[in-house]
Amino acid sequence: MKIKFETSIPNIELIIDTRKLEKELINALKHTVSIIKDDYKRTVRTWSKQPMFVRRGPKKIFGRLEETVSTESEIYFYIDDGTSPHIIRPRQAGLLSFRTGYRAKTRVGVVGSRAGGAFGPRVSAKQVMHPGFPARNFTKTIAKRRQKNLVNLVRLAFNRSFRFGGM
Repeated sequence: MKIKFETSIPNIELIIDTRKLEKELINALKHTVSIIKDDYKRTVRTWSKQPMFVRRGPKKIFGRLEETVSTESEIYFYIDDGTSPHIIRPRQAGLLSFRTGYRAKTRVGVVGSRAGGAFGPRVSAKQVMHPGFPARNFTKTIAKRRQKNLVNLVRLAFNRSFRFGGM
């Protein structure tokens, strides 16, 4: 006695309008990346020297659609990734000059920026031991926050591309 199950693989072109699907997926990607770029801009809203965030894409690579948002700002990387304790020495002058208090403009895991900066009396030193600061994790927070949005838009793109009215 033998039981055999079979199924056929349908021609995908008969079920889905692949040209329409690609357009819908590009729109989903563009929409999500636009929101992500806005999220990044919110993280630096109160900074005096704001980094530039650049969109690249969408482009098709090995059958995948890809679009990125990036920055070349070294300071943004330090804030996003955090720093270890480190020594700060003057680069040109003989002494460092700084204020004794500081309130961070950003917080860990918060996609936003608030008022902050240096305060207190000014002091000078030949070098200081900076205590470092925790990673703000903007990139991880934004990616996690927007993943569900993209999944829903991709699902919608497929539904709009079915030749027989969607599922």
